[in-house]
Amino acid sequence: RANQRMERVMDREETGGAAFPQSGFGQWAPEGGATLRDYFAVHAAIDHDEVGVRYAAAIVGRDMPDFAADPLGNSAFWAEYRARMRYIEADAMLAARSA
Repeated sequence: RANQRMERVMDREETGGAAFPQSGFGQWAPEGGATLRDYFAVHAAIDHDEVGVRYAAAIVGRDMPDFAADPLGNSAFWAEYRARMRYIEADAMLAARSA
């Protein structure tokens, strides 16, 4: 269920527009580059020490690999968790902004 919600969040069209619109030739060019959603995600403070493994596994959609058996896989699991949580936070910020 959490995985389906995450897929909807990650595929969402609403991004808040360009985070750093550029002007060129006297016109604003809001396309391309980082979106406001990306900017919010980068600045969201996410610490995996605050959550349990079962919660993180529900967000990521798979079990956490054992560190001793697969240290790289374990690190990738936590990186994916932090990335997904940052976009959840960014979407909440965009929703609050438009409320």
